Amino acid sequence: QLMDIEVGSNVVLVDNGDTCTITVDGQSVTLMKNAAQLTSIVIENLDEAEFKGTEGFDIQWGVAGVATPDWAGEKGAVVLDQFLVGQISTVNVQVTPADYDLGAQKLTLVDARGNEAPVVVTAEPNNTLMNKTRAASANGSWTLSIAMDETINKTNIEKAFDYDPESTDDSQMAYTLCVNGKPYTTYDLAVVTSSNQYTSGRIANITEARVYFVDEAGREKRASEDKIPAGTTTALTLKNPGLYDYYYTFEGTNKSLAEQYGITISEDGKSIIVPEGAEGVTITLTAHTMSVDGHVCPDAQETIGQYYNQVEINIAGSEIAAEELNVTTHQVKPGDATKEIRVDFTKDGKSIFASFPAANREEARQSGQVVLKEEATQLGFLTNSDANHEFQNVQYFKKDGSLWNITRDDLLDLNYMTLTVNNKIANDAKPGNYTLSFVVTDKNATVSGNELIKKLF
Repeated sequence: QLMDIEVGSNVVLVDNGDTCTITVDGQSVTLMKNAAQLTSIVIENLDEAEFKGTEGFDIQWGVAGVATPDWAGEKGAVVLDQFLVGQISTVNVQVTPADYDLGAQKLTLVDARGNEAPVVVTAEPNNTLMNKTRAASANGSWTLSIAMDETINKTNIEKAFDYDPESTDDSQMAYTLCVNGKPYTTYDLAVVTSSNQYTSGRIANITEARVYFVDEAGREKRASEDKIPAGTTTALTLKNPGLYDYYYTFEGTNKSLAEQYGITISEDGKSIIVPEGAEGVTITLTAHTMSVDGHVCPDAQETIGQYYNQVEINIAGSEIAAEELNVTTHQVKPGDATKEIRVDFTKDGKSIFASFPAANREEARQSGQVVLKEEATQLGFLTNSDANHEFQNVQYFKKDGSLWNITRDDLLDLNYMTLTVNNKIANDAKPGNYTLSFVVTDKNATVSGNELIKKLF
């Protein structure tokens, strides 16, 4: 059409984002950009194309047996007999072109007769790493979520997504994903709801094994097996099919511990905010849960934070691998009676402890976890390591040559150490290479075994 317009002296091109508008002598036309035109959507894993409850269960639903007007969770107050739906799994899809904004479109699930499923469909960018069952590129991957629309209630949810609502075989209707009314996927999507109302009561068995987070590399991790990074805000996703809503708090002594390290909970109650300086801390959260029958745990009459839904979170420590520091070599001869080994604790003219938070340095100093040790299997060199394979004939010095005192001096003041070998070499010592490690660990009642540094020589 533009080619039929005689170009005059006044030509205006307006960029609208996904479209552009060209105006020539007062006549305008809006065109879709090539990159914004959706060409295909592929379900990434057809074995996971059903919207079900979490952990492989059907979607759980129920009605609130009690009213909770003061519920502090994200979904707010619940009234008596309110219809509640549990957690619903998601489905990942791949779009082409990869830069197409699927989240900005109207999305629907539609059956082969053109009927829309009674759900609200949303799409969020999928930022987790792909595994081999998914498409090759993370670009263009979106996570689809659904929520029941206002027409679904306790009387119709059981059959609303069946192929034949009059049948008793509970076969699900097959749906395609439509974008702005146009179908794009195969008819492999389904919504699977439970045939029975939830009656299992409150959820009181939550531990860190039921809590998940996405690490800095984009991998989903279980809180019971991996550590939360410091300096981040990390969503802690609690998974339970009968769960309507949840939030976290710090209770008991964990309140003061969180305050000490500046650890907080996000406004929606579902993420932990860990600042720099909290490396290595272990802290316990209380998960407040509401099931789809409206029962909460712990309730107002119970000792919150003592028995129920305790989630222990370990925050990752700061550790520098040995190869990142200078590995020093020392030659010791049996006849060298005055020999001592000196090791400097500087790198590029700066203290090797300077990069660690002051709180961690202080914990290491207070706990006395500054040791020189050898491997338990290493025999036949020095004779004076103790039962823990740690050496006692070690002296620590400041830069000016005065002794460094672990009970009063900061680790930043520790400049070098010496290890006496005079009269300490085993009589049956054999020529060879022996490895000693200088290890600093911050360790107290709340910080456990976090190696700040490990230097080999």
